[in-house]
Amino acid sequence: MEKEIAVLHYTAPYKGESLEIIESRIQEGLTSYVEIGRGLQNIRENKLYNKTYQTFEEYCDTRWGFVRRTAELYISASQVAENIQKNAMLTSQKNIPGYTQAVKLAALDPDQQLEVAKTLNFSQSTVKDVDKKCKEFLPVKIEVPLPTDQYTVGLCDCPWRYDFVATQNRAIENQYPTLPIEEICDLPIKNIFPENAVLFFWATAPKLQEALQVLKTWGFEYKTHYIWDKEKIGMGHWARGRHELLLVATKGDVQTPEDSILYPSVMAEPRQGHSEKPQWAYEMIEKYYPTIKKIELFARKKRNGWDSWGTLENNNQI
Repeated sequence: MEKEIAVLHYTAPYKGESLEIIESRIQEGLTSYVEIGRGLQNIRENKLYNKTYQTFEEYCDTRWGFVRRTAELYISASQVAENIQKNAMLTSQKNIPGYTQAVKLAALDPDQQLEVAKTLNFSQSTVKDVDKKCKEFLPVKIEVPLPTDQYTVGLCDCPWRYDFVATQNRAIENQYPTLPIEEICDLPIKNIFPENAVLFFWATAPKLQEALQVLKTWGFEYKTHYIWDKEKIGMGHWARGRHELLLVATKGDVQTPEDSILYPSVMAEPRQGHSEKPQWAYEMIEKYYPTIKKIELFARKKRNGWDSWGTLENNNQI
């Protein structure tokens, strides 16, 4: 099934298609890993397997003879090819990666995938070439133990794992600090915040519901949010993303900032590097709580005056 020819015949999932039709496409149309991935995604998302099988794992094993992990790789690889195909004007319509190349590219976000597609001819590049290029976008991992101190003010940018991404290539062990929501919720974050604390919490639009779930699990109650207008249009499925949310959540009794220094709910600052957050957010928190001890969770860089925990990039400072 692992053929390297990528032909985009359709961009389902089509909810009206039956399991038999999709399976027929997978079985007879094995000219493309893209069709395999999109077909499997359709079956998984619409639970078309549930008349005969209890779980998607059982379906993959019994019907196709591979584990769910393999199915997820096909799905994520097809998402990569579709992303590049949709944006052919930025790359080349014929420059679609092979299956193994696409699996490597799944470690990157959609914008980064396009950057690689603009600089590499996949038909003339090896998997190692693609892997090397991908690593230019991935941060150097430095594991830091959870601090033992407590903090009244925190800022958090969770390493969300998205559905269209291959699990293996988004794992921490593979140099990119992403976690499924279950593992994020299980982190003992409660231990570093006292009874009264405020947490500023970054959330992308697709992850808003999960962000609220994490806050609740950590013992925080949502209060309001700020909108970061990135001034640059990105990728997306329902909408091309241009903004990100900075949620404000508290526990216990926390003093609110003075009215005279409150920031507006919408702040504009151009998006910079991958996962790099705007300066206004740091400056705002520092203005609200100038003398209180602060920590940034899942920090990519260390900021003067803050404690940091997470995956730091070469201990750089901001």
